[in-house]
Amino acid sequence: MPPKWTPIKAAYHLGEAYAAEQGIDADYSLFEVELIARAMDADPEYLKGVWAGWVEELEGNGLTGKQIDEVWYWLDTSVIGGLANP
Repeated sequence: MPPKWTPIKAAYHLGEAYAAEQGIDADYSLFEVELIARAMDADPEYLKGVWAGWVEELEGNGLTGKQIDEVWYWLDTSVIGGLANP
């Protein structure tokens, strides 16, 4: 199984990757995001922890429920479905 970051650190990396996906200048490593994706795919509890931490951050940044659903869709399809399961 790939190395794991803390859920908060993983959420930070995913947030940077999502920002870059949205065209915002962000500093992230595709390699690190792929490792996080594989760890979340392999461990549902880790995925739950990462998502919970990220949702807290997203809500704190003022995202609406619909926007958070869009982030979840990206995470599920592009990251976990794409990077963890090529």
